[in-house]
Parts: sequence; C-alpha cells; structure tokens
Amino acid sequence: MAVLADYHRLMLDDLPYALSHSQLIDNELCDRVATRQAKENEIQSLIPALKRWQSVTLE
Repeated sequence: MAVLADYHRLMLDDLPYALSHSQLIDNELCDRVATRQAKENEIQSLIPALKRWQSVTLE
C-alpha cells in the first residue's frame, strides 16, 4: 500500500509539470519519466497482477 501511495504522490507532482511542458522535452522531464518508470517497476515486482502495466512507454 505504501508503494502505491508514493506513486500517487509522484504523479500528483509530475502531471502538472508534464502538462505545462507538453511540447518541451528537457532533462527534468526525462528525469521525471525515469523516476516514474522506476517506481512502476517497484510496483510491478510487488504486485504480480500489474506485471504488464506501465503509464509511459517510448516504443
């Protein structure tokens, strides 16, 4: 439950930044995406039902 709460806080912080910089890809945006992906990997390792879930993909 704690990891999901952490992810929720991360998204609350990330979304306004991402939306306000929708056409600008800078180092901060890349860092935020990397942090989000790391948190999603942590969630996936703890909750097997979410193994294929991801909010961001570069494919």
